[in-house]
Amino acid sequence: MKSALRGFLVVSLLCFGLVRIAVADTCPAGGTNCLETGGVTFTFTGGGSDGGTGFLVNMVITGASTSATDILLSFALQFGTAEVLGVTGPTGTGSWIVEGQGTPTDQGGCNLAGSANHWCIDGGGIPFPQSGSFLFVIDVAGPNAPTTADLMAFQSPAGIPGISASTGIGGGTPPPVPEPGTIMLLGLGIAGVPLFRKARRA
Repeated sequence: MKSALRGFLVVSLLCFGLVRIAVADTCPAGGTNCLETGGVTFTFTGGGSDGGTGFLVNMVITGASTSATDILLSFALQFGTAEVLGVTGPTGTGSWIVEGQGTPTDQGGCNLAGSANHWCIDGGGIPFPQSGSFLFVIDVAGPNAPTTADLMAFQSPAGIPGISASTGIGGGTPPPVPEPGTIMLLGLGIAGVPLFRKARRA
């Protein structure tokens, strides 16, 4: 009985350690459809057809571990040379709009530094750090679904570092992070195996 209890405690500690790793690993090194800056993660997934001549791209933003307090006020996206037709921002965060294609000067909150193919999106505000996630649905024109996204962020007041990098666009939703309850149930099941074997021998 003591050995079973010891096994249970070891497995429980291991499980809690795995949970902490899983929660922290929001955008793993070499991630194929996410970008991370200052604790804020941008994850891209394909959203299918827009019902017309374009395609939808889902961009989920999470930022519970930002290194400094700040507000996301704008960002810019590029999908090859495709036009960005529109954006639907998360509820309760303001009226996000597509300001237009990039110019060398500041345009509606985006300083795109002459990047002609980036499209400025602003008009809302998301304070960080905070838990939870924020979904943006980007409508992109073109005969084919985009496979990569290039992000320029941020043009916010201070605190969150900027980023200008490309990543792929996955076909589905990001894999869920295991919840502590799920991991704990798995640990209990593993810990109970020795007891089950002893009961069968008796």
